[in-house]
Amino acid sequence: MSVTFNELSKMNIYDSCDGLIASVYTYSPSGTYGPRVHSDLRLVYNYTGSCDVRIDDAWHHVGTGEMIFLLPGTEEEYRYDKKRKSRCGWCAALNPQPQDQVCQMLRDLPAVHSFSGRFQKLAALAEDLYPASSTGEREVYDAIVEAMFREFFRIAGYQKEAPVHPAVEAARRTIERDFGESLDVAAIAHRSGVSPQHLVRLFKQQLKTTPTRLLWETRCESAARMLQDTGFSAGEIAYRCGFSNPNHFSRVFKIHHEGVPPSAFRRRSWGAES
Repeated sequence: MSVTFNELSKMNIYDSCDGLIASVYTYSPSGTYGPRVHSDLRLVYNYTGSCDVRIDDAWHHVGTGEMIFLLPGTEEEYRYDKKRKSRCGWCAALNPQPQDQVCQMLRDLPAVHSFSGRFQKLAALAEDLYPASSTGEREVYDAIVEAMFREFFRIAGYQKEAPVHPAVEAARRTIERDFGESLDVAAIAHRSGVSPQHLVRLFKQQLKTTPTRLLWETRCESAARMLQDTGFSAGEIAYRCGFSNPNHFSRVFKIHHEGVPPSAFRRRSWGAES
């Protein structure tokens, strides 16, 4: 596959297209559609029935519970199930830009995939909102259709990250869940089932950081959210986020926030100073 993790997001394709849309149709037995050349990044998925889809010179069979992926600029043609009705949904990013780069990145992606229960739930939400009748509904609608594409790329393996060692994943979960406790590398490693030295090596190899650095970054990020979103005192936040005392909190926080102490960070976030 000629793509890497999250490249579509880096291209900001969802904001650079002419719009996002999703809908559903029911076709009678032996129904047909096309041929036509389209300019969309498109998914077509079958709730019931089936269809044979031609993309340029290649035919693909799409069964119940499956979807097909179409690139912009291709010719499409549909021949639906001869024996029963086919209920088909579709979603599209209209005229995505830059079109040549999108096609180059995704040209080797397999056309047909099974869709997940999550994808089906997102599609149902989008179909329920179509057509969006207000600005607020339109924003929600666009976010849901974008999520449908992101779920498809996850299913297709496009957004697959490099495998993470189970001990690293366990350590990250411990830090995310228990950062407010009295944690250190030894305690994190014990919960992860490896020695502290081995955990540090794994973190450096896979995350380019250390468990200690990730722990303090997590504590500072959580403290920053509390400074922004709560009225807790600095001492209370220090206690909740695992710092030994307010002075320790201030010292470490400034290291992670370019010299800005907690009090000044709160004033800025609350608009109390420019």
